Amino acid sequence: MYVSVVDSERFIAITVNSGDTHRAFVSTRMVDSLTHGALRGVLAHEYGHVDNRHPIKQATILGLVAAVKFGIGVPVGAVVVLLLAYLFMLREWEFVADTAAVKRTSPEDVLAAFDEYRLIEGDKDLSRFSEFFSGHPSFRRRIAAINGNLVISPEGSG
Repeated sequence: MYVSVVDSERFIAITVNSGDTHRAFVSTRMVDSLTHGALRGVLAHEYGHVDNRHPIKQATILGLVAAVKFGIGVPVGAVVVLLLAYLFMLREWEFVADTAAVKRTSPEDVLAAFDEYRLIEGDKDLSRFSEFFSGHPSFRRRIAAINGNLVISPEGSG
């Protein structure tokens, strides 16, 4: 996976197919604002998408949906159901990428990314209703999932 830094004032981190590999695009604002640990958490999360083949799966699904929609047509109601199912799948993939990031780095790095983002951008956690129409789960649920995945060693060091 390659990483490119994009000159942007927005917080952006996204991974796309790039030939036989993948490329993560990270904004200058993110690079300049986050600590090294939080940035490791972000990049590990993006690599989690690559490891689980999410960019390829996403492109395939969108291609199939477009082919069906334009080839034989789909009723509007079915399009709404497909969209909601697609958003559900994207939210689940975020949890998968978070889990992969925790394994690749540490829970502290991934949690630092959430904490620092929320501190800089403001705590804009989604309600369950708003989350239903988003491709990302709420920070609250993602943090809870990570904390639920923590295994405490007998020494108590985590």
